[in-house]
Amino acid sequence: MILTDETLEQVRQMGALFLSPREIACLLDLDAEEFFSIMSDPSSDAYKTYLKGRTQSKMEIRTKVISLAKMGSPQAGMLAEKYIEENDIDQNV
Repeated sequence: MILTDETLEQVRQMGALFLSPREIACLLDLDAEEFFSIMSDPSSDAYKTYLKGRTQSKMEIRTKVISLAKMGSPQAGMLAEKYIEENDIDQNV
């Protein structure tokens, strides 16, 4: 299965909305088995594009949460602490 640049952009946009590969295959009318095969290869353009979309949205959400935490939001502060614990470099190296 070869995905066009346009289809890859749609994969990125849908990944940014945290849709699953199954949902993306359905919405784009792609053969699910072939798409899953491509998505299971971390070196494929589809996988990289999907991950980029998800990661960009994750960064945007975390940026907002951290900003709110710095302004004193208790709920955002709790989420920020969770992010810090999850990504402690000493624990993940």
